[in-house]
This record gives sequence, C-alpha cells and structure tokens, in this order.
Amino acid sequence: MHTFFKKPTSVLRMKRLSRTEVGPSRSEILDLLARAPDPYASLNYQIDIEPCRQWAKEAGAANKRHITLTPVLIKLIAHAIEENPRFKQIVLGGSLYQVEDIHIATLVFIPELEIVTNITLRNPQQKSVNDVQQELFSAIAERKTNFSIPPNPLIDFVTSLVYRYEIYRLIGKRQAFKILYERDYISNILLSIHTYATPANFTMVKDVIPRLNCTPRIHASGPFKKPVLDNGILVSREILDLHITTDHRIISGIDSYHFGMSIEKIAANPQKYFT
Repeated sequence: MHTFFKKPTSVLRMKRLSRTEVGPSRSEILDLLARAPDPYASLNYQIDIEPCRQWAKEAGAANKRHITLTPVLIKLIAHAIEENPRFKQIVLGGSLYQVEDIHIATLVFIPELEIVTNITLRNPQQKSVNDVQQELFSAIAERKTNFSIPPNPLIDFVTSLVYRYEIYRLIGKRQAFKILYERDYISNILLSIHTYATPANFTMVKDVIPRLNCTPRIHASGPFKKPVLDNGILVSREILDLHITTDHRIISGIDSYHFGMSIEKIAANPQKYFT
C-alpha cells in the first residue's frame, strides 16, 4: 500500500465556483441534495468500438508495436471529458469546485500479487496513444516492484486508520482531497476497464461509493458482439458497455446526453482525435 508520506507529484489546480457561476437551477439542486445519503445517478452507454479497434491495429502496425484497447479507451474518455468540463467538477464540503486538469485514476489488477491499484494518468488527451500506453505499462512495472516490498508496519497502520475511520475529516474534505490528489492516491475521475482476450459473456457493474466523494466513476466492459442496422443492413458490430456513475448534484440528464454524444462522435473518428 502506498503511504501518505510520498512526495507530491502534481499540483491540484481547482477553482471554487460561485453561485452565479453554478447557475440558479444547479444551485437549487445542490441545496436540495446537500444532505442526501446517495446523490449519485448511474447511466449506461453502448458504444460501437470497431473504428477504434481498427485504428489501433493500423497505428500499431505503422509503429511496429501492439496497441491494446486500454490506452485507446483512456484517450476516448479524456477527450469526451474535455468537451464536457462539468465532468471535471466535484462537490467538497457543500461547495462546487472545477478541477482544471484531467487526471484519470485507472484501476489496475496485478494478478501475481492479487492487488488492485490506481495508475493516475495526467491529461491523457494531450498525449499520443503510444505515450499513454508506455506510461501505463511503466507505472504498472513500478507498482509491482513497490508492492513486492513489505510495507512499514507503522505506516501501514496509520494509513489503515485514515481510510477506515475517516481521520481526514479532521482537516476538512477539500484539504484531504488536495493531499490525496497530489500524491496520486485518488482522482476526481475513476476508470476501471474489464476487457478480455475473448469477449466476456457478462457485463459487470459495481457502484463503489468511496468515503471521499470522487466522480465520475466509469466502468468499461466488453467489447461484445451485437447485431445493429448499418444503412438498413443487419450486421454484427463490437460494442463496448460504459457504465458511468455521476454526482447528480453536478451532472444533469442534459449533461449526460451531451457526454454520450461526444463519446459516440470520438469513437467513430479515432483518427481525428488519437493521432
């Protein structure tokens, strides 16, 4: 487990929004749901991922390296969030904040160690898919080395206390978020990806509600084959299932619609966004 004593690797750039900037409608929703035990809403998108698959295959052949689907999905989501900046907002202590950067915490399972860890990728929309993939692989190799070393018992105990008993409340949610964010423990954007060598015969959805609010939480599953109409002809296409949990105090149905349109547009034109 990582420790809270790690040197910060980034700086949190975050602005508190005034009620004027939030707008009357969203301010009212924030007030109505301020004390709601579960202010979250989940939605599901099914995206035709075949153009991205084909692009990754051609780009990999041109660069003489295999490009997996994971960095492509990270880029896809980062570009969609860039077009829909409300998905970078977060509620802390009853106030709404706008995070300037796109930091995506990708959940990675390390099977030989039976550990799930976060790999935080900073502004992947500004990088090539090759760079995102290399950064991801390098971080996984580093985590394998770090986790193979037994943690200091005292540090491990203190870290457990912080997580289990919410000691972060002593310094306030905003300050706690800043400390964790700058040490790459968490991000306001969480992504878990379940892809397989062969299409899975199930779709997994798990809404994990963390103690410290972080949204959106995105779960990608698939791809799987699905019959669709293409110019009146029934064809089989590879479909990716995106299950997204958002904070309903921030994201409305209209926001979700525009985000889905961005996802579809970018997935259909990967050569425009990923090069």
